[in-house]
Amino acid sequence: MDADILPQLFTKFATKSYTDTGLGLFISKNIAESHNGKIGLKIMLMIIVVVTYKLLLSN
Repeated sequence: MDADILPQLFTKFATKSYTDTGLGLFISKNIAESHNGKIGLKIMLMIIVVVTYKLLLSN
């Protein structure tokens, strides 16, 4: 993963590929936040990407 794309990962149309839309993380973030949740990324060695998705359970 290129370091120059990291600050833009959750923005609409952020992609380095001609075949991707760049909407996946943007949509995922909006879904999580609309349910009072969070999404995060952890980049290790600029190769491994760990995505965490947290949603609150309702009673």
